[in-house]
Amino acid sequence: MSLGSSGIPVEEQIRRRARETPDAVALIDEDRRLSYAQLDELTDALATRMRELGVGAERVVAAFVHRKLEAAVTLVAVLKAGGVYLPLEAGAPVERKALMLADSDAALLVVGSGVDADGFDTEKLHWAEPEDVPRAAAPEPNGARPGNAAYVLYTSGTTGRPKGVVIARDMLAAQLRAITVGFGLRREDRILQFSPMHVDTAIEQALSALTLGATLVVSDETLSVSGMLEFLERHRVTVAHLATGYWHAIANSLEWRDWPELPLRHMIVGGDRMSVKAAALWQRKAGIPLTNAYGPTETVITPTISPVTAIHEQLGAPLGAPIGDRTAYILDENFKECDSGVAGELHLGGAMLARGYLGRPGLSARSFVADPFSDVPGARLYRTGDIVRRMPDGELYFIGRKDSQLKFRGYRVELGEIDSVLASHPAVREIAVVAREDSPGNPRLVAYTVLRQDTVTLAELRAHAASRLPAHMVPTVFSILDALPLTSNSKVDRRALRGEAFRPTDTRRK
Repeated sequence: MSLGSSGIPVEEQIRRRARETPDAVALIDEDRRLSYAQLDELTDALATRMRELGVGAERVVAAFVHRKLEAAVTLVAVLKAGGVYLPLEAGAPVERKALMLADSDAALLVVGSGVDADGFDTEKLHWAEPEDVPRAAAPEPNGARPGNAAYVLYTSGTTGRPKGVVIARDMLAAQLRAITVGFGLRREDRILQFSPMHVDTAIEQALSALTLGATLVVSDETLSVSGMLEFLERHRVTVAHLATGYWHAIANSLEWRDWPELPLRHMIVGGDRMSVKAAALWQRKAGIPLTNAYGPTETVITPTISPVTAIHEQLGAPLGAPIGDRTAYILDENFKECDSGVAGELHLGGAMLARGYLGRPGLSARSFVADPFSDVPGARLYRTGDIVRRMPDGELYFIGRKDSQLKFRGYRVELGEIDSVLASHPAVREIAVVAREDSPGNPRLVAYTVLRQDTVTLAELRAHAASRLPAHMVPTVFSILDALPLTSNSKVDRRALRGEAFRPTDTRRK
């Protein structure tokens, strides 16, 4: 099934699916279903209302919703209105959501059912149940051009301020075509949307299904392993894309359970390094094709994929080959290509890159650099910061990071942002946050703290972090030290902190 020519906007592809198969099921959310005709009518009505409220090209529409069906519908409506979709993390602190609304200059805030958004000044459009939304004719052409923004996602930033990554409409459409081919998606598929809507893979999961005419099945990301297996069976899911850590739990459970009879024909995993043990268990006991997916937000969701047929005992699963109009180079500090087997920084290029960071031209220029290997005027490379090695067989393997960024439980986390937030507490003199995995498969963020005064409690430090950071970035362990260990260059020795045994916290401080 082809998605059509490169010139067809995403929203128009979905509209065509509604004309071709109006009665086909587009969305399933537990006991709620929307046909393609209903999806088309509902998103037309919402897009018309958005246009009346001033939404158009380059105007940001933030979505503050809890239910994924509402989020997927809002995403399509924003694209139909010509606007820029900005999902807000439901569990993020109010201060962080307010920062994103202000930084993006959002024109409108779509408020989901059961959501309290009274504390925000942005003009609001409240969600109504589909049966309560007055139908409207298809909105007038939205005037959006291929290079206009489709969505903006905020990622962790080293300075303590999250940064908005802007993805253009033509790049989103190109990625959906590439991923449909790369994952072998079919119109008859039931595709799981498991990722939370503020993560770019959720956008890919939703739109890859809806532009194809398949069925999108949305689930709660808090499901247990048993709950997920039951969910996959009950909703007859055929393609699932899970965060690596969550998939590890499912794969490792195969040591003590039999794999159920499911219609699942393809499992896609991404967001962290794949466990050798989990991959071996999966191949031996599940027997379902497995793909490792990799990609920073700045390179339009998923730039490389690798079918997992063999896994390296030390290096894990390969990152795979670029898909779509992309290139990949491993470069040393002098911007020269590394020889086979030599580790260097992965740089991704080609046409499919983000426009840059919203309102931050200096940061954009540092991260997106001129491509010396291309003859195309204006060609760029994105400096991923990931250290990789190309082995003699041509496969790319992840080695580590050149900075303090990490993938933690499927989320991209800048440790510098957590440091910055905790350092803003007046009682903190020095801070260093590290990720430790003292028990396999159970990583934890640990904050090592040197205090100016002995009056603050650990609960107060934790509350300070929770008021400014999303839940996945709040350290689970706080340890108070007399001084942070230093390297010979007088820098904080994070390697020593990662290797040090946990110190028991003072129970009087809890």
